[in-house]
Amino acid sequence: MGLVTTWLKGIGLSHCSPHFRSHGITTPSRLASLTLSDYTALGVVEAGDRKKLFYLVQRIKMAVRESEGNVNTGEKEIRGREQVEEKKGGGGGDMLIQTTTTEGEDETARVGTVEDDEEEQQEQEKRRKAKLRAKRVVKEKERAIRRRKEEESERERVLQDELRQQAEQEERERELELESRRELQRKEERDRVLRDRAQKRLAEQRQQQEQREEKERLEEEERRREEERVSSSSSSSSGWKVVQ
Repeated sequence: MGLVTTWLKGIGLSHCSPHFRSHGITTPSRLASLTLSDYTALGVVEAGDRKKLFYLVQRIKMAVRESEGNVNTGEKEIRGREQVEEKKGGGGGDMLIQTTTTEGEDETARVGTVEDDEEEQQEQEKRRKAKLRAKRVVKEKERAIRRRKEEESERERVLQDELRQQAEQEERERELELESRRELQRKEERDRVLRDRAQKRLAEQRQQQEQREEKERLEEEERRREEERVSSSSSSSSGWKVVQ
């Protein structure tokens, strides 16, 4: 399995491999030379597939340029030649690039560079995913901390409400107790006033009774004295008559 076939399989275009082989697109340099007008003839029709192939071609182009820039042009030996022909596909008029190339050490170096680039990109992707996982873990921890703080705040609020309600209840109980004491004091005061009035009336009644009794006694004494005076007067009159 060639590199081009492996790359196509990696991006989900393995079903297009026969078209690439039939048109001679079997090396990185040939793959890097593709243009958008060549995609349809190679069986790449869907928008998503064309996008995948476009990104792959761009990456291969970058790798080829880097490898060409690092190799001394004086030490290169051209081992083959490329023939470019224009063909029109069925109904589409797409341009095909067919190339017959015999590659040597330069192509091997380019392939190695592409493979290294693939490994570097995979490593970067791993690091990126690791960073994303770390960020997700940090965010989860932050959310957990926020939830704990919110729960603690809610518990504190509930506790404050309970304490406030308890204080209000105690205040109401104190007010009721104070009002009860005041009512008891008012009742005791009313009872005392009633007792004083009753005692006063009783004293007045006793005084009136004593006054009546004293009056009756005086009247009785006056009557006895009057009777005695009358009796004495009668006795004196009788004795005077007898003497005569």
